[in-house]
Amino acid sequence: GGPLIWVAAKQVVGMNTLVQVDPQTDIIAQGLGFAVSSNTIRDIANELITSGQVVRGFIGISYLPLTPRQAISLGLPATAGITIDSVVAGSPAAQAALRPGPHRHPRRSDPGHRGDAGPPAIEQLQSRLGRRDAYLYIAAATLGSFGLGVTAFYLNFLYRALGYDGLALGALVGAQALGVAFGVLIARFAAPGRSRKLVIIAGGVIVGAGVVGLLTLDAYPLLMVSSALVGLGGIVATSSGVALLADATEAGARSSRFGQQIALGTMAAFTASVLAGALAAPVAAVLGARQDDALTLRALVALGGIVGASSAIPVLLIRDVAVSRATSGRLGRLIARFALVEMVFGFGAGSFIPFINLFFADRFALDFRAIGVALGTIAVAGSLGALVHGRIVASRIGPVPAVAAVVAASTPFALIAALTGNVVVAVAALAVRAMFMYGTQATWSAYQLSSFTPAERAAANASLALVWNVAAALASSASGAIRGALGPAGFTVNLVVLIACYLAAAALQFMLFRGREPKGDVVAVDAELRAAWPTNAD
Repeated sequence: GGPLIWVAAKQVVGMNTLVQVDPQTDIIAQGLGFAVSSNTIRDIANELITSGQVVRGFIGISYLPLTPRQAISLGLPATAGITIDSVVAGSPAAQAALRPGPHRHPRRSDPGHRGDAGPPAIEQLQSRLGRRDAYLYIAAATLGSFGLGVTAFYLNFLYRALGYDGLALGALVGAQALGVAFGVLIARFAAPGRSRKLVIIAGGVIVGAGVVGLLTLDAYPLLMVSSALVGLGGIVATSSGVALLADATEAGARSSRFGQQIALGTMAAFTASVLAGALAAPVAAVLGARQDDALTLRALVALGGIVGASSAIPVLLIRDVAVSRATSGRLGRLIARFALVEMVFGFGAGSFIPFINLFFADRFALDFRAIGVALGTIAVAGSLGALVHGRIVASRIGPVPAVAAVVAASTPFALIAALTGNVVVAVAALAVRAMFMYGTQATWSAYQLSSFTPAERAAANASLALVWNVAAALASSASGAIRGALGPAGFTVNLVVLIACYLAAAALQFMLFRGREPKGDVVAVDAELRAAWPTNAD
């Protein structure tokens, strides 16, 4: 106790409360003491004289600050806030129906908030994209995979029926990839700030226009344009779709969520392959045409397009939420590193994957039904890999080593498929390869998107898809020319190119990204925190 005196001014400025004392020597530490200011003492004295008690502000909660990382782990929107631990019964907080859990502070600029009205009110977090929206998109993507699976099954055969094969067929496949380039412009400049839902629907309309063109046109240039429209609309819809899936899923669960999407999409593709192979004969009978006639093939492609169009139904139920515009400032540098990997992957995949149905038809003389069973078997194996990779492999050794190691491990099975003359061995080898690669696809997609902020995700995904598709287009054209010159033996060369590219891509993944943690969510959270609590706030 005792007064705290400012000797120079001859004023009492406070009341001493305690000093630091050495417990062993009882010597008072020089210059280290604590006091209550005279202004505080005056206010307390006046209250005691007036009312006989001191009344202090009381909310009635115990709480901790909500950190950005906690917000991400809980799948909450990025905002300044607190986590309420408990609420005192009968307190103002209890009367206001506050409950334990995450809450945010309104800014001084928020409507209805007055800086002179005492302690700021605490409002609950506003809802944003969540698990419901993620599952709705997965449902839409599954329906789309089924419909486009039927369409893709017969598309190459339709091109052949129209008289286009070899280099011409490869160029038609490549045109779809080149259409992605225009889609990237939309995803990069028109999509940011708009709801994912709106952009997905717009992309679907463009895909529908392309499919209609493929069904009604015969001229090669017009078919090229139609194929390009399918690629353009596809990248617009899928880039915003996968960005939506990332936005609606907490960071730690993204690999599993992407695995679920890929697994369901792959199972839909399996069903589509089996059904597509079985539909050829009855559709041809109804139309009175051969199975390989253009009329029959167009009818089958149309059936797939109708099913794919039904994917718009769950998309319409997704919430309209504008995308945050916060960016990291590192978009170009990150895309450049990822693009190098995607370019090598795309060239390897484009040399063989688009022609896998022709591989079974030309090398092993399988009919449509048998090709459907073969592709379905490969799809089932891929779906299993998509489900287990993120949960088992990536969670133990980290995403980048898990992806690079499994990609490398898939290449011997591609080599077996290239060299074998037994169709059962070829299907089994490609099924194991698919199990490895589909698993890595989910983990790699989650890792990529987590490296970018929500505002950057659609553009980044579209840009990387562009790189992949352009490389795939070049490889498709080259592989078509190789098969045109070598016949069925050309598939061996195609698979060898795939193996070499995948090994190179795995090495690049390991060298460029080993030990690097994705920080897109943290950057976005920090940006919103700065917006919520600007440096000049009082």
